[in-house]
Amino acid sequence: MSENAIGNKSTEFIRKNIGIGNLLGLKNLTICSFSLDKDTGAVTIEACSRMHSATCPTCGAISWSVHSCYVRNVADLPISGRRVTILLHTRRFRCPHPHEDGRKHVFSERHEAVGRYRRRTRRTEALILRTALETSARKAEHMMSLQGVDVSDTTCLRLVMREDLPDNPDVRRIGIDDWSWRRGMRYGTQIVDQDTGKTIALLKTRSAADIREWLERHRKVEVITRDRDRGYGSACSIGAPNARQIADKFHLSANLSERIRNIIRDERVSVFTSYASWLQANESSLLPAVTPEPGLKVQFDRRRGYENDISDKNRRDYELVRLLRDKGMDVREIAERLHIDRNRAWMFCHCRLDELRHLRKPDGKRAIYERFIPQITAMCDKGMPLQKVYEVLRKAGIRETYGKFKYWFNQYNPEYTRKRKENIGVDVERLKKMLLDKLAGMSPGTIALYVTNPEYGVDKRTGEMSLTARLVGELARACPLIGYLRNAATSFRKVLGGNDERFLDVWMDKYKHTRQEELASFWNGLLDDIDAVKNAIKYSYTNGIVEGKNHRLKNKKRECYGRAGFELLRRKVILSNYG
Repeated sequence: MSENAIGNKSTEFIRKNIGIGNLLGLKNLTICSFSLDKDTGAVTIEACSRMHSATCPTCGAISWSVHSCYVRNVADLPISGRRVTILLHTRRFRCPHPHEDGRKHVFSERHEAVGRYRRRTRRTEALILRTALETSARKAEHMMSLQGVDVSDTTCLRLVMREDLPDNPDVRRIGIDDWSWRRGMRYGTQIVDQDTGKTIALLKTRSAADIREWLERHRKVEVITRDRDRGYGSACSIGAPNARQIADKFHLSANLSERIRNIIRDERVSVFTSYASWLQANESSLLPAVTPEPGLKVQFDRRRGYENDISDKNRRDYELVRLLRDKGMDVREIAERLHIDRNRAWMFCHCRLDELRHLRKPDGKRAIYERFIPQITAMCDKGMPLQKVYEVLRKAGIRETYGKFKYWFNQYNPEYTRKRKENIGVDVERLKKMLLDKLAGMSPGTIALYVTNPEYGVDKRTGEMSLTARLVGELARACPLIGYLRNAATSFRKVLGGNDERFLDVWMDKYKHTRQEELASFWNGLLDDIDAVKNAIKYSYTNGIVEGKNHRLKNKKRECYGRAGFELLRRKVILSNYG
């Protein structure tokens, strides 16, 4: 080829292939030739620059003097899954001006599509980078090989580590929260832009010094949302004194719920005793209001002729077959219409139902219980429960299990259990004991959940309350302490849900002299952070988006297999767009 890297190709050929270069996205490159390897399916593109001059990277002078030419092998994005290699003819130019050493230097032309010393085009590297940021390096290697791009996992990591991190000097509204290296052991800090929803900084620690240093480098911050950590509050006050701090509403409610849980845990015995005393002296709404009628008997209404019974399905099929036969259909048409066996349809057409003895419902237990039926009837007349009836039969010699006996009994007396409960009445003392056992089995956290959230356990469509919600509601009426805690929690949530911070002063005045140490501790914490709490009521900013980014960060930690360094994790969290 000649030194302008076009070779013997005619001007007409090159002019036609300029459009192909634009179609492939190769800017300022002219396609000289194509070739396809029939064995591997790889595509080879021969290209050169359209420019007739180049700019010296050292002094900026323009040169038209070509010194020599060489070929670069550059990998490009695949075409229909086929690997693409660009043979890029690159020229060396002589700089027209001498440099400091008095000699004229030789430099290579720069290509817009390919960086210096790169073996892949910029767009190929960008695709590899985006894939490596959203997945692990090994997965990125596998996914790129499926697309026809050969790259190793170490190259994926190298591209991620080479990418520059944004500084975001003009950020104005941020959210701060901690993230765990190891839960309960070591924590860092994550800073999220509230306007874009992206993580803009990841710090190794959650010390006030690191946060203060970052805030001092971003003086334009106006709004900071954070949780109740005192270290964050002091760091924000020093690092960004003019910024408006906003406490997170969720953490405020969670802190109060945690305090109430601790109170219920410490006073659990007195709460249980108080409810038990109230239950003995009052009628609980959870107990069914049933008036016992001991004089009413429930008869053992045993069906007659059950040994000749035929199932409902057989009766229904028999009636349908007879109906279709009367309409003039033959056996084959009836079988196809009802989707039954042809022999079955023939029997229903030519035989009476009582003649088909093999269709009768089998009752293998009749012989076992036949001689005990009078005794069973007498016990049922007295309203005895099935468990007691079975125990008597067991002593009389029956070896069947209770489940099999109950199944046989319900076949011929399906309404007995319901009638017995309705007419014999209920054991109120036993039900009271069940309520107390249920209350004793509830954890302090569960009780606190229902105490602080009266709407929890209530169906939004029907308004029906679960048994636990009703029990805690009754507990709040029976126990003064639980009612006091519920009023404190519901009123505080109402204050947070409003937009008037003056109601917070009313709430604090009401519970200023509380005797509960946990609630007093929560009150003192509000007083220490009163400005941020009032801003939470006044403004609509929350820290929810930062909490979501913490869940996303956990996925990034899993992508690194727990062995990567902090710098790689920071780049993946800040530069990636998805979890």
